[in-house]
Amino acid sequence: MSPRTTEQLQEVREISKNKILDAALKLFAERGFHNTSISQITKEAGVSKGLLYNYFQKKEELIDGIVGKAMAEGEELMREMMEQTSPQAKLRFIINAAFTEITERKEYYKLITSLSLQLDHFKNVKEIVFAKYQNSIPFFASLLEESGVENAEEEAMILAATMDGIGAQFIVLGEILPIEKLKESLFKRFKLL
Repeated sequence: MSPRTTEQLQEVREISKNKILDAALKLFAERGFHNTSISQITKEAGVSKGLLYNYFQKKEELIDGIVGKAMAEGEELMREMMEQTSPQAKLRFIINAAFTEITERKEYYKLITSLSLQLDHFKNVKEIVFAKYQNSIPFFASLLEESGVENAEEEAMILAATMDGIGAQFIVLGEILPIEKLKESLFKRFKLL
């Protein structure tokens, strides 16, 4: 058997790191950050404590890793959104993507909602959330304005707050929340049909 290449070793490291982050996400969402131990995370991930500590020196770094991974995925979504040809298509794309995130990645959304209520305990997450909000509102306001929506900046803030509220309600209510109906209402509100 020949030795692994640098690329193969890097791939193995990424797989291990992602297993740890996925296990931490699941347990943090189910039990909360403070009620989840490193031992529980390593057991869920099927790795040793030594391997976990090779990537993450303390439990807070797992939160940073989860949020960092989500931000990278969000950047990819933004690239896909920018490929859309009109402001309306861009808004439709991002609203669809947000609803997909809420419904298909419930654990992640539950964790982010929980963390957002405790931002003073997670300085790095707080900085990311504030920066994301400050960048996204003007961006969405410009798309709304280009789409002919009046009071675009206020409407962008309403859109952000509405999406957060829908996500929080879905965490609590699950499938009884009429997700598709809510999405259609947003499309109507912003003239995206």
